[in-house]
Amino acid sequence: MVQHPVEEVWRVWIKNFQVTMPLMAPQLYVSVDYLDGPPLAPGGVFLIKHNPASFPHFDSIKAKWIVMDHDNCYFKAAILEGGHLGEHSTVANLTYSCKLVPGPTPNTCIKKWIFEFDESTQHDFLDYLKEEMSILGSSTCSHIASKA
Repeated sequence: MVQHPVEEVWRVWIKNFQVTMPLMAPQLYVSVDYLDGPPLAPGGVFLIKHNPASFPHFDSIKAKWIVMDHDNCYFKAAILEGGHLGEHSTVANLTYSCKLVPGPTPNTCIKKWIFEFDESTQHDFLDYLKEEMSILGSSTCSHIASKA
């Protein structure tokens, strides 16, 4: 759970994605660059460079926005290359989506993640995703609180 309202988290995290991701979680991400198409709309392609201390086996992912619904605070992206689609992985067709929903108490929200992929024989893949999302969640809280 994030200790800030949906609209504030969406504004800080997604609407300022290129700047916020590396600032919010420098232990995970070094930079975000838009490569092609609209930056925050379906069809936009972006590159996330990872912190090598946290991601020793891959340095980046290239992804494409499939859905970007600013009104409902929802997105879906497909990983095009890199990351867990690399040569040392059996994960295929990885997509992820997130919807921000109001939390159980005022001024809180929950990030509801869905990860879709064809197959993985890596037993730690889901644990890795859970850890990354946990770090991203706590980093979101810390980053927004530091700007208040």
